Amino acid sequence: MIRALCSLLMFAFAAPLTAQIPLKIYAQELVDRTAAANPDLLVIVMHVTPPKARENLIIASNIGRIGKPGDEDDMRVIETGKANLEVAANGERFEVELPLLDVNGATIGALGLVWPYRAGQDKATFAAKADRIRDGLAKRTLNAANLMEPYLLDPRATTRTRAQKLVDAAAARHAEFRLLAIRGQSKTLGGFVLLGSTFGRHGKKAVAEQVAVFHRGEPAGVVHADIKRYSVDVPLLDRAGRKAGLMTVSYPWNSANDEKALVAKALASATSCARRSPRPRSSKSSIHRCSLRRFPCTHFEELRSPSACRRSPPSSRASRSSSSGALNCRVIRAISTTSPRMCAASGCSSPARTAARSRFSTSRAAGTSRP
Repeated sequence: MIRALCSLLMFAFAAPLTAQIPLKIYAQELVDRTAAANPDLLVIVMHVTPPKARENLIIASNIGRIGKPGDEDDMRVIETGKANLEVAANGERFEVELPLLDVNGATIGALGLVWPYRAGQDKATFAAKADRIRDGLAKRTLNAANLMEPYLLDPRATTRTRAQKLVDAAAARHAEFRLLAIRGQSKTLGGFVLLGSTFGRHGKKAVAEQVAVFHRGEPAGVVHADIKRYSVDVPLLDRAGRKAGLMTVSYPWNSANDEKALVAKALASATSCARRSPRPRSSKSSIHRCSLRRFPCTHFEELRSPSACRRSPPSSRASRSSSSGALNCRVIRAISTTSPRMCAASGCSSPARTAARSRFSTSRAAGTSRP
């Protein structure tokens, strides 16, 4: 009896603590992306002082050790702003530790990077690689608090969206962007939320001012003097000219900037995104209604698969089309430009996919499906 009571007390105290610990923070996601993009990198570690914490520690890495306090070398890099480069591990590794920056260029910690090393290799090459990695992370980091946020902010959210692809492509084309985000309606998350960004926070609900800008259909800019940033909210249209979401673009700001010129730049960027969105077949067609939540031209969430349509309740499916098979094929053809493999695998009769279908599809007439 006493043992059972002790177990219950331990569970009662432990549950609130574990509930506060996110499964993954945004900093760890950035570390994982960096490690995947740089397979020659042996170690990547972020040393940051979390908000309301007194001690600098490892908040993310590809080698564990989360929570380990920073040492004198880490603090020296943060305080002086100078990188530390050295050969270690009996001459077999080259370590670079440099200041970790946010999107405004402020130092928020230290970034440790380690590569394999052979005697005679150019050390300047490693320093250049480290700068490139650090600068790439800075473009994806609002501040230290941003790094500590859960990833994803809403567990139901996803980064596999058309919105995120548009954000990544636009950020790569426009080095002058300080921040970029796309918001839109989401039935999954309920409401007008963040679907793609350069700073995480996927699933975060838009504030009232942003929703108002979307409904008015006119851009609105605001100056953030304290962080030297100018942000513009621009309604985002699809290729058919319909309102599909809201794009937020931020630029570096000083008193010499022309607000009208920055708004014009943001409008041009939104127009470019609209041209890159797939054109819908018909706003009234069954394929649009069936895949409304996932259709990329109007709602920038991830494409809904044809199998999801087939799993719809029979009554719902019948109201959309007299033939579920025809409905599925039309959906597949509509999204085949985005996922040819999906089209072929699902048995669509599109002539353009004949060769791929012979490799991946199975007979619908036989009632079989791809595993």
